[in-house]
Amino acid sequence: MKTRMKRITWIKRIIGFFLVLAVFVGCNYAVLVIAANSKTGEVRIWLKSYMISFIQDIVTTELIKIWLNTILIRELTRQPSKWKSKIMKLIVDPLIVRAVAISNCPKSPPHLLRI
Repeated sequence: MKTRMKRITWIKRIIGFFLVLAVFVGCNYAVLVIAANSKTGEVRIWLKSYMISFIQDIVTTELIKIWLNTILIRELTRQPSKWKSKIMKLIVDPLIVRAVAISNCPKSPPHLLRI
């Protein structure tokens, strides 16, 4: 059963990788087609705005998301009021909470010493 689940996970990961790659190539192709049919000044403006949005999507957005989730998880551990905790639980990303929980778990169970 575990090998089947691992195989399905592996296949999904490969399909996801190729979908992301296809979208990335398609977007870059569209930019190149527009650049080839435009004047030099327009191309520079397009390239500058494209690079700014690309950096924002890859770097800035993810860092802000992780930072915000870290703050909310820390506040959830300090026993907020009921309505605050409900709002925070709606905002916090469950994947990040799971990753933090897994990273804080011991890798192997502690060995008991026999006397």
